Amino acid sequence: FAFHTDPALRRELRAAGFEDISVRGLEGPAWPMLDPAGPPDDPFIEQVVHIAALADHDDAFVAASAHLLALARAKAP
Repeated sequence: FAFHTDPALRRELRAAGFEDISVRGLEGPAWPMLDPAGPPDDPFIEQVVHIAALADHDDAFVAASAHLLALARAKAP
């Protein structure tokens, strides 16, 4: 495993031959509000999901997530 920042992950993917790179934060910036041992009907879940959806299109919030997801296209040979 490795820890990445958004820019470092983008550089690594470009170096590996990928383009059209998009990096998203999986949890969004409000994930610390949730109790991992909490009940599945925790009232904060809906709010955290809503905040994550709002932040999903703003690269400034990517680093606020605990996990990153990178989507990219392989360059044509």
